[in-house]
Amino acid sequence: MYGRSALSEFAGLPYEVQEIKLQNAARIFHEHGVKPDVWVAPAHSFDTNTIDILLRMGVHMVNDGYALYPYADERGMIWIPQQVGRFRNLPIGIWTICFHFNRWSDEDLRRFRADLQRFRPHILSVGDVLQFCKRRKTWVHAGAARLLDAGLRIGRPLRECLKPMNWQAWSKSFRRPTGA
Repeated sequence: MYGRSALSEFAGLPYEVQEIKLQNAARIFHEHGVKPDVWVAPAHSFDTNTIDILLRMGVHMVNDGYALYPYADERGMIWIPQQVGRFRNLPIGIWTICFHFNRWSDEDLRRFRADLQRFRPHILSVGDVLQFCKRRKTWVHAGAARLLDAGLRIGRPLRECLKPMNWQAWSKSFRRPTGA
């Protein structure tokens, strides 16, 4: 399972239930003249059944996961990494951004518009991004991707421990007992 979440609409559900949900979603898109090519997991949560169904339905791209560049897995699913929640200047890699705009203020919308203009030269289409799948990656890409994945997996829990309310308890765990 990938990112099991209490908010998941897919992970852990039976194959048949997921299939009905995905087919209904595809039908709604088609009714509006949209062909779904890329799938974004609600709450970043899905499982292998979800991927199997998507592939069977002809959806061969998922926008989720940790990596520096898009890649194709052994089943032919193309993974476009999604790991940031705002525009940033990042030194390497392809980065998609997940915006949760349902709670945006007027100021958030203003900042988004300004960022779109500022980052416009760096924004690519899905077609442009897919060109990175076709290029052979060097050992540097593989090593950097592993470091990124490890850093994200370790970094989040570490940041939680370092928050002011947790810092004192966490730091005490490294001290020697007094009187020993």
